Amino acid sequence: MRPTIHGRLPRRRAAGLNPADYKVAEAGMLARLLAPFPKTPGMDLCARVVAVQQHPSPQGDEAAADVKPGDAVLGRLDPTKRAGSLAEYALLKPDEYAKLPEQTTAAAAGTMDSDTPLLRAASASFLKPAAPYVFVGGEVSLASTANMANALLRPAFLGGGRNRVVPYLTRNSHEDLAQTAAWIADGKLRTVVDSEYRFEDAPKAYERVKRGPSAGKVIVVVHEA
Repeated sequence: MRPTIHGRLPRRRAAGLNPADYKVAEAGMLARLLAPFPKTPGMDLCARVVAVQQHPSPQGDEAAADVKPGDAVLGRLDPTKRAGSLAEYALLKPDEYAKLPEQTTAAAAGTMDSDTPLLRAASASFLKPAAPYVFVGGEVSLASTANMANALLRPAFLGGGRNRVVPYLTRNSHEDLAQTAAWIADGKLRTVVDSEYRFEDAPKAYERVKRGPSAGKVIVVVHEA
């Protein structure tokens, strides 16, 4: 694989699994509206850089020279794209990674996560009257889409919540990933690992995620550090 402009080519050390990874694959025709197929699953990763594109970014990207071959990085791939974290190599753009301190373990791949959305119907019991209800994420399914539409459209007198709904979806940000890496380096953020699997046992890792609930992140070790 050859890096494109302002790309970095890291070799995966580990991938952190999310429930959304397998739910996209099991969403049927809806999945094909969300991402191109065939698609490699996985979003979160911890990797070591093996190549860096040297050409300057036309956007004047400041992150273009912040890593070199051999550096460890934390990354998150766009789930709507074909590439996924369960592969030996990834091509990362500046907003998809941040440099990690050398002593960080491969379990740092689990620091990026997708949380279960809150239930809005009871939000009036814990929200201030003027406070918005933030709808965080959600599974990739028709039921989740219906829940989002219900939260946005159903008025309070028909059983809906009284607070304004603000949908919140994750987007990649180099600054946010860099802040996460800094918290890891300072010991302020620690990944709780439920279990680790070898790359060839990735199907078993997804079985563990599907069984749920887990006591932490499920990690697939692609390459030993």
